Amino acid sequence: MGSGQARPRHQGLGFAVGNEKLPAYFASQSIEILATDLGQDDTRSKAWQDTKQHSKTLEQLFRPDLVSRDKFLNLCSFQSVDMNAIPTDLYGRFDFCWSMCSFEHLGSVERGLEFVRNSVQCLRPGGVAAHTTEFNFEPSEETIDNWPTVLFQPRHLEELAKRLASDGHELLTVNFDPGAGLLDRFIDLPPYPHDPHPSLSYPASPHLRLSVDGFPSTSVGLVVRAGRTA
Repeated sequence: MGSGQARPRHQGLGFAVGNEKLPAYFASQSIEILATDLGQDDTRSKAWQDTKQHSKTLEQLFRPDLVSRDKFLNLCSFQSVDMNAIPTDLYGRFDFCWSMCSFEHLGSVERGLEFVRNSVQCLRPGGVAAHTTEFNFEPSEETIDNWPTVLFQPRHLEELAKRLASDGHELLTVNFDPGAGLLDRFIDLPPYPHDPHPSLSYPASPHLRLSVDGFPSTSVGLVVRAGRTA
């Protein structure tokens, strides 16, 4: 992180890490990490387990090409955490936290916004939260809400900025421009490259923009700086 929060001896918290390489990478940089994912006995985790996007043990996150086993085990730990109910004993303990395209799966736009707000409570003053999520760049206000995957729009993230400011935190300026280049105008349609139809054979399509239930979408990154009230 360019903010300087991911430095040796610092502590980071990952939400819904799935099979990410980040815990192992951070450990290779001598950063202490608590990796979390939804509990394996939670019925909501079944779909992620079936698609191999879920972790239930620390061992699944070890990457021998990035870090030695001893160093990884010394610096990384694992805990089951529901992003809709972050344990309060995690509050105020970390220099940074992150999630990668996860909080759009919490059941509603409102739950996603509150997750970001609550994740910042896990930070020490001055800490940084970095989250990515699905972004509907269609100009109308119609979007997907109250569904397994929801799509955020500028109005939702502007509301998030207000809530964070009321808590004493700062959402850094978000770039809502979807771009106008050649690849920006290409919308990938199902089946996506990671799950192609078995009878089709073609090169992987660009996956920067995609159709989610008919809405043109991409990803957006959010960076929050925790205030002194954290």
